[in-house]
Amino acid sequence: MFLGTAITTFPASAWMAKFGRRSGFVLGAMLGTLGGLIGAAGIWLGMLSLLSLGTLLVGPFQAFAQFYRFAAGEVADDAFRPRAISLVLAEMPLNCSRVKGNIAPPHDPQRRMLALLPAAR
Repeated sequence: MFLGTAITTFPASAWMAKFGRRSGFVLGAMLGTLGGLIGAAGIWLGMLSLLSLGTLLVGPFQAFAQFYRFAAGEVADDAFRPRAISLVLAEMPLNCSRVKGNIAPPHDPQRRMLALLPAAR
Protein backbone atom coordinates (compact mmCIF):
# COMPACT_ATOMS: atom_id res chain seq x y z
CA MET A 1 0.00 0.00 0.00
CA PHE A 2 2.73 2.45 0.95
CA LEU A 3 4.73 1.47 -2.11
CA GLY A 4 1.69 2.15 -4.30
CA THR A 5 1.27 5.54 -2.65
CA ALA A 6 4.94 6.41 -3.09
CA ILE A 7 4.95 5.34 -6.73
CA THR A 8 1.80 7.23 -7.70
CA THR A 9 1.90 10.49 -5.72
CA PHE A 10 3.76 12.41 -8.41
CA PRO A 11 1.77 10.90 -11.31
CA ALA A 12 -1.45 11.70 -9.41
CA SER A 13 -0.39 15.32 -9.21
CA ALA A 14 0.44 15.40 -12.90
CA TRP A 15 -2.89 13.72 -13.77
CA MET A 16 -4.87 16.30 -11.81
CA ALA A 17 -2.89 19.16 -13.32
CA LYS A 18 -3.75 17.91 -16.80
CA PHE A 19 -7.30 16.54 -16.36
CA GLY A 20 -8.57 18.29 -13.22
CA ARG A 21 -9.13 17.32 -9.61
CA ARG A 22 -12.54 15.74 -10.13
CA SER A 23 -11.27 13.20 -12.65
CA GLY A 24 -8.29 12.49 -10.39
CA PHE A 25 -10.47 11.86 -7.36
CA VAL A 26 -12.77 9.61 -9.40
CA LEU A 27 -9.81 7.67 -10.79
CA GLY A 28 -8.33 7.30 -7.31
CA ALA A 29 -11.65 6.07 -5.92
CA MET A 30 -11.98 3.56 -8.74
CA LEU A 31 -8.46 2.24 -8.14
CA GLY A 32 -9.15 2.03 -4.41
CA THR A 33 -12.38 0.12 -5.03
CA LEU A 34 -10.66 -2.21 -7.46
CA GLY A 35 -7.85 -2.75 -4.98
CA GLY A 36 -10.32 -3.50 -2.21
CA LEU A 37 -12.16 -6.03 -4.37
CA ILE A 38 -8.94 -7.72 -5.46
CA GLY A 39 -7.68 -7.77 -1.87
CA ALA A 40 -10.97 -9.27 -0.67
CA ALA A 41 -10.72 -11.92 -3.38
CA GLY A 42 -7.18 -12.66 -2.26
CA ILE A 43 -8.37 -13.17 1.31
CA TRP A 44 -11.32 -15.28 0.15
CA LEU A 45 -9.10 -17.47 -2.02
CA GLY A 46 -6.20 -17.52 0.43
CA MET A 47 -3.78 -16.04 -2.11
CA LEU A 48 -1.19 -13.71 -0.64
CA SER A 49 -0.13 -12.53 -4.09
CA LEU A 50 -3.66 -11.39 -4.90
CA LEU A 51 -3.99 -9.67 -1.52
CA SER A 52 -0.68 -7.92 -2.12
CA LEU A 53 -1.82 -6.75 -5.55
CA GLY A 54 -5.03 -5.43 -4.01
CA THR A 55 -3.22 -3.48 -1.32
CA LEU A 56 -0.80 -2.15 -3.93
CA LEU A 57 -3.80 -0.74 -5.82
CA VAL A 58 -5.10 0.94 -2.68
CA GLY A 59 -1.90 3.00 -2.71
CA PRO A 60 -2.95 5.15 -5.69
CA PHE A 61 -6.23 5.91 -3.91
CA GLN A 62 -4.23 7.23 -0.98
CA ALA A 63 -2.00 9.22 -3.34
CA PHE A 64 -5.03 10.93 -4.87
CA ALA A 65 -6.62 11.39 -1.44
CA GLN A 66 -3.60 13.41 -0.30
CA PHE A 67 -4.92 16.17 -2.54
CA TYR A 68 -8.31 16.47 -0.80
CA ARG A 69 -6.93 19.21 1.44
CA PHE A 70 -5.96 21.31 -1.56
CA ALA A 71 -9.40 20.90 -3.07
CA ALA A 72 -10.96 21.97 0.24
CA GLY A 73 -8.70 25.03 0.30
CA GLU A 74 -9.63 25.98 -3.24
CA VAL A 75 -13.39 25.94 -2.75
CA ALA A 76 -13.52 27.54 0.72
CA ASP A 77 -13.62 31.30 1.15
CA ASP A 78 -10.62 33.07 2.71
CA ALA A 79 -12.03 33.16 6.23
CA PHE A 80 -13.00 29.46 6.28
CA ARG A 81 -10.00 28.08 4.32
CA PRO A 82 -7.79 27.07 7.30
CA ARG A 83 -10.72 25.39 9.04
CA ALA A 84 -11.78 23.57 5.87
CA ILE A 85 -8.30 22.13 5.42
CA SER A 86 -8.14 21.17 9.10
CA LEU A 87 -11.51 19.43 8.90
CA VAL A 88 -10.41 17.40 5.89
CA LEU A 89 -7.15 16.37 7.54
CA ALA A 90 -8.81 15.58 10.87
CA GLU A 91 -11.66 13.60 9.33
CA MET A 92 -9.48 11.02 7.55
CA PRO A 93 -8.13 9.32 10.71
CA LEU A 94 -11.52 9.60 12.41
CA ASN A 95 -13.15 7.70 9.56
CA CYS A 96 -10.56 4.95 9.98
CA SER A 97 -11.28 4.93 13.69
CA ARG A 98 -14.99 4.64 13.04
CA VAL A 99 -14.44 1.59 10.89
CA LYS A 100 -12.21 0.03 13.54
CA GLY A 101 -14.79 0.86 16.18
CA ASN A 102 -17.45 -0.98 14.19
CA ILE A 103 -15.43 -4.14 13.64
CA ALA A 104 -13.37 -4.26 16.84
CA PRO A 105 -14.52 -6.54 19.65
CA PRO A 106 -16.46 -4.80 22.45
CA HIS A 107 -13.66 -5.36 24.97
CA ASP A 108 -11.07 -3.59 22.80
CA PRO A 109 -9.72 -0.59 24.81
CA GLN A 110 -9.36 1.54 21.68
CA ARG A 111 -13.03 1.00 20.84
CA ARG A 112 -14.04 2.10 24.33
CA MET A 113 -11.80 5.17 24.03
CA LEU A 114 -13.31 6.03 20.63
CA ALA A 115 -16.81 5.82 22.07
CA LEU A 116 -15.94 8.87 24.18
CA LEU A 117 -15.28 11.00 21.10
CA PRO A 118 -18.38 12.73 19.74
CA ALA A 119 -17.19 12.37 16.14
CA ALA A 120 -16.73 8.61 16.51
CA ARG A 121 -20.38 7.92 17.32
